[in-house]
Amino acid sequence: MNKFKLIKKLILPAMLPMLLPGVVGAVDRIGDFSLLDQNGHFHNMSWYDDHVAIALLVHAVDSEATAAALLVFEALKDKYDAAGIEFMMINPMGYLNRDSVRKQVAVINTTIPVLMDDAQVISEALGIDKTGEVFLYDPKSFTVEYRGPGANTELAIQELLAGKEVSIDPLAELSWPESKWAFGEPDVILKIPEQHVPATGVLDYRYINVAIDLDGQDRWLRGSQYLPGDRTVLHHTVNTLRDPGQVGRRGGPDQANITAYIPGVTPKMAPPNTGGLLKDGSVLRLN
Repeated sequence: MNKFKLIKKLILPAMLPMLLPGVVGAVDRIGDFSLLDQNGHFHNMSWYDDHVAIALLVHAVDSEATAAALLVFEALKDKYDAAGIEFMMINPMGYLNRDSVRKQVAVINTTIPVLMDDAQVISEALGIDKTGEVFLYDPKSFTVEYRGPGANTELAIQELLAGKEVSIDPLAELSWPESKWAFGEPDVILKIPEQHVPATGVLDYRYINVAIDLDGQDRWLRGSQYLPGDRTVLHHTVNTLRDPGQVGRRGGPDQANITAYIPGVTPKMAPPNTGGLLKDGSVLRLN
């Protein structure tokens, strides 16, 4: 019988190349982005720079929270769509289930498009962690001006339309740890090979495989964090975890989830006594 030891946190120091122009600065600055909706239509956020804000409702198929919030969201669209607020949904699930989303949207009879974040990069940048939540995104400054429940969204919309700062922005309540480690000293550190980045030029994507040695024991992983070697040259990194002998894109249902690195996004820790299975001899494939 295998014995599993809980890994409370996994820290990943890294220095990787800048892959895209622009650097995310403050926690609420996401940058411009583009996604396809459930019908394959292309939406670039900067196209809506003649709007005061884009309202994004976090969507998932069969989510009760989304269904409940959509009633309020539709009412807000009817009231403020012509006033300079664009209404969309965003699906952060990464299930590549555009057909399922399209069928559900047809059943609920809504005209609001669902942006499909299949790679989950934008969802990570936004810090999405629950369905039914609403974001108000400024398509000119590329910042999140409000994040919270639909019940408070109307007041935030009214304040933005009046040219005021949002008075109920939960982002202002965030606190930052004094240590470089978000959750204290790590249990395991993976060393990522140092990358050399030229001062100028356009770089191709780089792909790096990092073997995970857990001394012969599989572990349960609660949280993870990247520490960049040089923040000025690292834009972001995404990854795929491959179990030993894994075939196909996804591992088992209990497979651990190792966070992507996106500047301004805080690492997350799973609740006590929960986590994902990280197998000894796995490979972390970094992009």
